[in-house]
Amino acid sequence: MRRFPKIFGLVGVLALALVLPAQAAFIYKTGARPASMGGSFVAVADDANAIFLNPAGLTQLSGKELTTTYTRLFPCVEEDKLHQGMVGFVLPMGGAGVLGLGWQTFMSDLWNDNAFTLSFARGITESLSMGLNVRGMMWNADVPAGDPVEGSSGLKIGADLGVLWRSPWQIKAGLFVKNLNQPNVAENTSIDGGKLPMEIHAGMAYALMETLVSAQLITVDGDMRFTGGVERQFAGTGLSLSGGWAGGEDMESRVNMGVGYQLRKIGMQVSYLLYGDTFNTEVKDGDYSVSFGYKF
Repeated sequence: MRRFPKIFGLVGVLALALVLPAQAAFIYKTGARPASMGGSFVAVADDANAIFLNPAGLTQLSGKELTTTYTRLFPCVEEDKLHQGMVGFVLPMGGAGVLGLGWQTFMSDLWNDNAFTLSFARGITESLSMGLNVRGMMWNADVPAGDPVEGSSGLKIGADLGVLWRSPWQIKAGLFVKNLNQPNVAENTSIDGGKLPMEIHAGMAYALMETLVSAQLITVDGDMRFTGGVERQFAGTGLSLSGGWAGGEDMESRVNMGVGYQLRKIGMQVSYLLYGDTFNTEVKDGDYSVSFGYKF
């Protein structure tokens, strides 16, 4: 396996982030469960990951729930460790609705960014619910003095909107509009490239016995992506297996897989993403995520 010099690894991961923060900053991996389903979760959204992927789904949770995720990015970049972390907490408030609190972070030697999310969801009818996110975002570039992106962004505010419809036939449909206000996260907001693009996620999910199947279409700046996933529960064992695929006009095809285990109120999920030909080199490796959750 070819080794990456540090500079080339970081350029591949962060080049756009250092030049145009909007195009690469605040792009976070999902929790291990939705990741293992190819990210196809907008119409599933039945756990605390809904905070980040479709807040309308929070109305499906009847009790408090905590989720945490650690993701190791591009392990082939040996000279720098690229990490992501996530924490989410859900607090149902009876007929008033459901609150969600989330934190996501990306860390490397030269760059880090953080996003803090406040979610609120409420049922509109028995089958229809809506959710809203307000996100506070900031980044910091620890680069040599004099670099154009030296410093930090300060606090930037973004908004997301989610919708979830549940039918009596175990079919669900979801819609999530991320970066609804297209916030400008550049240090200098006069830079046009500092705007985060609006993302539209639309999908459907179907549950049959112990098998869940989902599909999702995503549009970002006119580019279309498709994701699909399946999850199989094994009744009485607490074990689940999942797999997924993602691809599109602006990305390589990716294959995901994962395994989960639920022991009473405690859950664990591990996912692996095989992204294949990294940065057009011979290096083949994959990201992995580990999630822990607790249902109060």
